[in-house]
Order: sequence, then structure tokens, then C-alpha cells
Amino acid sequence: MGSVYFIRRDGDWAIKIGWATNPKRRRRELQAGSAEDLRIITTIPGTQADETAWHRRFRHLQIRREWFRQEQDLIDAIEALGEGVKVNPETSPEALAAAQIRLRHVVNKLKAGTLKPRRRVRNDCVEPGESPVAPDPWQRLTPLKPLSDTSTN
Repeated sequence: MGSVYFIRRDGDWAIKIGWATNPKRRRRELQAGSAEDLRIITTIPGTQADETAWHRRFRHLQIRREWFRQEQDLIDAIEALGEGVKVNPETSPEALAAAQIRLRHVVNKLKAGTLKPRRRVRNDCVEPGESPVAPDPWQRLTPLKPLSDTSTN
């Protein structure tokens, strides 16, 4: 037996209703061909007949084959599958509060001048006399050490 899975595509908020014996592997396979991030909303034990029943139930929202428009009746049906199942978890009050705390933390570090860069510009990519280009203009860079002259003249 496999599982009926529900996968959300971030870019256009479409939801895929599918069946697989290994939904995590199936998501990885689908992700390889998608420019948008794909996230598993939830899975339920089921058969291919169960998947077909879900497709028939939400045929009015069908975009193409197994992809459906994310509308309230589909969202409600998916969220009713289990405690804590959220189609759009990033809009939950808890997620918003956590994002506000993270943002406040970053703003405080920016004001204090203590925000460290996530990555450094590689020293070996900068020619002598050139100034390094920051990978992200919002991040502060620590000064780079000058390149040593390795020529053997």
C-alpha cells in the first residue's frame, strides 16, 4: 500500500494530489523538473483508487492532470485530514510571530553594526588592486587580506 500525498507549489500556489509508495522520493523527483519550490503538505495511507476519488471530488479546481487550484474547499478538506495540518503554514500566527522575532533580531544587529556576513568573498578571486564585490549588498563584509605576490621572478 502507498500514500495519497498533497504537494504545494510555491510560485502559483497549485496543489498536486498524487499517489506514491514513497512520497518524499516522489517530491524530490518532481522538484527536479520544477522551478518553484515543492513542499509536502501531508500524506495519508491510501490506494490509487483513493487518489482518483480525491481528483473527482475536486475536478472543478483542476488545472491540469493532478494539479489543482488552491481554493478554500480544497484547503479545508486537506486541513481536516489531521491535527496541525496547514496548507500554508507560513501564514499561521505562530509562523508570523517567529518571523517577526527573527526580523527584529536582524534589525537590531544592523543598528548595532554587528551583523556578520553569511559568506565571504574568496580572496583568490580578487586581482591585486581590485576591490572585492559583495555577494549581497545588504551584508557587511569583513576586510579582505591583500593577495600575496606568488611570482618567482
